[in-house]
Amino acid sequence: MLMQFAAQAKWNSEAEEILWTIVNQYPEDQAAFQALAQAFYQSGRTRPLMSLYILQAKRNPANLGVKNNLAMTALLLDAQELKPHDLARDAYQQAATNAAYASTYAFALHLQGKNADALKIFQTLKPKQLEDPGIAGYYGLILSATGDKAKARVYLDWAFKNPMLPEEKKLFERAKAG
Repeated sequence: MLMQFAAQAKWNSEAEEILWTIVNQYPEDQAAFQALAQAFYQSGRTRPLMSLYILQAKRNPANLGVKNNLAMTALLLDAQELKPHDLARDAYQQAATNAAYASTYAFALHLQGKNADALKIFQTLKPKQLEDPGIAGYYGLILSATGDKAKARVYLDWAFKNPMLPEEKKLFERAKAG
């Protein structure tokens, strides 16, 4: 109730503080974790989002979703100390049919200069999966890096239909500009 009151009163920092307290004191409360992650994502705060994923990954290292999200934020922030390439590969290898994990791993390969390998991963996904705005931007990025600028533009346009982190926006804008 206190959290809802803080949110309704537009006390964003107070609401965030309450959520952090709940996340820290009641680790099983996934609603607080999700609300805090959403708040960070919507406000474009990638570093605190990554910190939240670090905490969750320590608590539940087998959770592939958290591992994938930690890998993605660490890749975006170039937080090499977290070994994001390994995290992305591990999540992908355990669930290769998951489009989000495939996209993160393909992005990790792209950052290593392995664009042909990244493209092969995207080619294993279904067309509908590639049209998801969260996947489309990374597919467009890889298409652009492999020289298919016209096709890349279509997917990069789809990416801009959803909110995204500031680092993603910069990546996709650069890819779109060619």
